[in-house]
Amino acid sequence: WMSAEDQQYLARNAVNRLWAHFFGDALIEPIDDLSAEAAQSGQRAALLKELAEILVASDYDTALLTRAFVLSNAYRLSTNPDDSPNESLDPNEVAVTASRVRGLTSEQLYNSL
Repeated sequence: WMSAEDQQYLARNAVNRLWAHFFGDALIEPIDDLSAEAAQSGQRAALLKELAEILVASDYDTALLTRAFVLSNAYRLSTNPDDSPNESLDPNEVAVTASRVRGLTSEQLYNSL
């Protein structure tokens, strides 16, 4: 039932969480609120819907989605927003304008020591 094609909740949640993992912030914030009202407007919602459809069509192949994320131009963006080619656009209306700088997780910090 959860992975049925007409039930997109699992696919949308998986895409939103994978996006947050790779890009630093979720397409729909807060990450756990995928209610119809929160996911209906803007390019981020359209991107979430399209990526969820791709995930369902690939029979929930998260490796395919991961490959698509890390090979995308969005993943290669600079961390400096001034270097972004979309600096004149509203950041709420574009999917990604610049990569976010993130700190190490506690496990990464422990392993680096």
